[in-house]
Amino acid sequence: MFDEIIFDWKYIFVLTLVIFVLFFLLFSIRKKRDYQRYLELTFGRKEWREKLEQNKRQKLFNEALNNTTPKWTVELIQNIEFQEFIDFVANYFKMAGFNSKSSSITNNLGIFFLYKAKDNLPFALVGCRPIGCDIVSIDTVKSFYNLSKSYNLDNLILVTSGSFSDESYSFIKGIDCFHLVPIQSFISLLSELPIKKQTYLFVSVTFAQK
Repeated sequence: MFDEIIFDWKYIFVLTLVIFVLFFLLFSIRKKRDYQRYLELTFGRKEWREKLEQNKRQKLFNEALNNTTPKWTVELIQNIEFQEFIDFVANYFKMAGFNSKSSSITNNLGIFFLYKAKDNLPFALVGCRPIGCDIVSIDTVKSFYNLSKSYNLDNLILVTSGSFSDESYSFIKGIDCFHLVPIQSFISLLSELPIKKQTYLFVSVTFAQK
């Protein structure tokens, strides 16, 4: 009889535990549904879906930051879309200690200004020419140079995902502080950043291409 009582208590304990787990699961599901309903009422179904997707991508992005070693290649950068390349170059300069403002597109060039982070004074005018593996012509270089005259900035930087023609290098020889940055030089600049900043830029690029 004593054994039967022990068995009954074991049975009651297991049954109680199962009921508790089921109750907890049902409560969790109810809370999740209530939260989803709250998001739907607050943001609308479309915005709610976008918010969930954004949170999911942010979580994956953060995980990638902790599990990625940046490896810069010409192919990777040349596959960046037009606007993303402009943003990528601007983000590089931010990581290098500058502020960038007033991004615009003029004559197939992405244009933005660099400011010194310490005093926020204008430092340079940057042009971005995403062109794949092609060669930037002297006409594009001249166009950027003529555009820069109206801004009265001494430092000019023109970055491309391709290369520059020999005529372009000959053109800037007599111009002080005019820097042409082809793809290989840009990769070298990226590789000089601290590893954490490189990783952030690298993950940003690879996420944009997914």
